[in-house]
Amino acid sequence: MVELLSPVGDFECLKAAVQNGADTVYFGSNSFSARAFASNFSDDDLKKAISYAKIRGVKTNLTLNTLLKNDELPDAIALAEKAYNYGIDAIIVQDLGLARYLIKNFPGLAIHASTQLSVHNLEGVLELQKLGFSRVVLSRELSLQEIEYICQNSNVEIEVFVHGALCISYSGQCLFSSMVGGRSGNRGKCAQPCRLPYELIQTTSDSASTSIDTGYLLSPRDLCGLDYLPSLIKAGVSCLKIEGRMKSPEYVATVTRIYRKYLDFAISHSNVSSISIDEQDKQDLLQVFNRGGFSTGHGFLREPNDIMSYGALAAIAIQSNQNDQHGGQSIPFFDYGLAKGVYKTFRKLYISNMSKALKLFKDIDNKEAIKNIVCKIEDENLKLGLEKNEYYINKEKEILKEEFNIDEDIAKKIQDFAYNEAYEETDRQTYQSMEGFIHNLNTMHSRAGAQVPFSSVNFGTDTSEEGRMISKNLLLCLERGLGDGETPIFPILIFKVKEGINLNPGDPNYDLFKLSCKVSP
Repeated sequence: MVELLSPVGDFECLKAAVQNGADTVYFGSNSFSARAFASNFSDDDLKKAISYAKIRGVKTNLTLNTLLKNDELPDAIALAEKAYNYGIDAIIVQDLGLARYLIKNFPGLAIHASTQLSVHNLEGVLELQKLGFSRVVLSRELSLQEIEYICQNSNVEIEVFVHGALCISYSGQCLFSSMVGGRSGNRGKCAQPCRLPYELIQTTSDSASTSIDTGYLLSPRDLCGLDYLPSLIKAGVSCLKIEGRMKSPEYVATVTRIYRKYLDFAISHSNVSSISIDEQDKQDLLQVFNRGGFSTGHGFLREPNDIMSYGALAAIAIQSNQNDQHGGQSIPFFDYGLAKGVYKTFRKLYISNMSKALKLFKDIDNKEAIKNIVCKIEDENLKLGLEKNEYYINKEKEILKEEFNIDEDIAKKIQDFAYNEAYEETDRQTYQSMEGFIHNLNTMHSRAGAQVPFSSVNFGTDTSEEGRMISKNLLLCLERGLGDGETPIFPILIFKVKEGINLNPGDPNYDLFKLSCKVSP
């Protein structure tokens, strides 16, 4: 089960977290907490807080996550011992010396590696696992793919931040506050100078200065990972952490409540790759606290949502080796890899066009209802896609008739309109994506010349309608003259010929094989 971890800065925040569905809460004492300016808890309050949570079935984590000086270590150990005796479930630690002592001397006490340790790769996680840590809070800078790789190749619990403030620097590595104000973030006293307004000034060679920009130039928007809960669960994350120990009880209550709602949905619908977020919930999150809107943070920047993004990332993958003197970059099964981008694009357009059709034929405007219908059918392992699935179509038709009180003929018209419009637009966007991809390859080789070995993109064997759309549009780009300049892309694009797939008449991709023969030099 994936745990929801909520922030607590005082007793009112504790009540807000517990009463709105947190599985676990984390809070600091008056000493050695990375949020020294939160209200935090005295020794007496610490005991009451742990008791309050335990009675209600909520686990507690103590943040003892600052770096310690030699003379501070005994006091830190004494604090940990009190919490241990009070029944704390885990202690979050940054200082490795303290962590080693606690692991050795407090049996049964879970020690979690703080994000302040800046653990950002598998080797770091495995080393902490070897030291006896039971959980690692990963750096905020990791992508979803990196998080999944670590989860699948380690035996410790993995915790990631899912909502709240993002630092302009790497986790646990910022010295900005120390440099300008003598207050170290690693000692729990960050003055947050990154949140102040600044002016960007350009100085020319004659010492003249020009103001380029003003505003909160170093302050990132807060993270909101609500849309990516299914992906994080699938990746193998053990705990989703909400940031905000210096925020209000209203903030804690609202964010905990909303994440509890969608986390429960994502867990109970494990086969769903995306969830529909209610607009009111989005507004509630924005209203309770935001810094000019939300960001998907570092973790999801490399999680493309349409074919245009997939094509751009494929070009980046090729270009990453453009200065390699020993061998080019190869992308095998290119059509398989990008088929997911086609599917995501079609799904999004299908929902949008079905909403338009509902408005057109019945004057009903309810896009959220359409999203929920698609999600509901997908829960039953019926997939919406370019290849029409009769079971899916019939199920959807019945729900449309019941939901909007329409007859069979109107329901079919709505479905046909949505499918045809979405298919045509997906095909157009896929062609544009492949066109941009080829243009990037040509640009790369024009710039690099003969010094760079040719890279290869292999395609042509995916028989799904999404994969076929990728292969078809790559070949159409060639047919229409792209890549015929001074630095032709061929043989970078390699159509893979395979018996039973595309070689003989009757094979599912034989038409693509014929097209490849037509466009190849």
